[in-house]
Amino acid sequence: MLLPAQLGAMRLGIRAGWQRPTPVPRIGAAAAPPPAYSRIVAAPRISGDNTTAGDCVETGCFNAVQTALARAGIFTPLADAAVLALYSRLTGYVPGNAATDNGTDPDVMFAWWQGNPIAGYRLVSATPLDPRDGGGIRGAISRAGGVAAILALSTENQNQRVLMPDGVPGSWGRHFVWLDGYDGGIISGTSWGRPFYLDGAYFDHGFVIGVYELAIAKAE
Repeated sequence: MLLPAQLGAMRLGIRAGWQRPTPVPRIGAAAAPPPAYSRIVAAPRISGDNTTAGDCVETGCFNAVQTALARAGIFTPLADAAVLALYSRLTGYVPGNAATDNGTDPDVMFAWWQGNPIAGYRLVSATPLDPRDGGGIRGAISRAGGVAAILALSTENQNQRVLMPDGVPGSWGRHFVWLDGYDGGIISGTSWGRPFYLDGAYFDHGFVIGVYELAIAKAE
């Protein structure tokens, strides 16, 4: 876990111009999610060098693939270099050139992934969920192994081990993370290659601006 003193130096990376998705309504009554769900402990957490480059979107998607691989019994970590190479391909990022480090539009990443497998897995669909629907989000995590979330982080969050809905949403910036567990009121995931924690109240005050259930399948 990153200490609060380290967080302020971390990179984010949602490209300006990204539009919040319209959540897809749930149809019918959904089964209650289990009271807790834990990620596969042996699944690697990769950083994609997101500590120094704004490739959080690519990094989060690669961590989603790590979950899919772990579910298939494969625990080989994906290479950070592959994440950075994809970031460069999608955005024109040039390592060492800060002017080109402008983040990624998640919709561009999803469109690319639907036609191009990552480690043998392609994206079938990215279904927007209601960020305030805690039951639906927990259900998606337990069903799919995780969800992708876009956060409007505040500067106050830089000093928190568990992110709370303090300060102004987005005053720090927007960030893409892979959330793959929950227990009680805490939602857990991976960011910057480390464990990452959100208080459940974070979803109720405008700090979570996008949540996607990713359907990932083995490419044929």
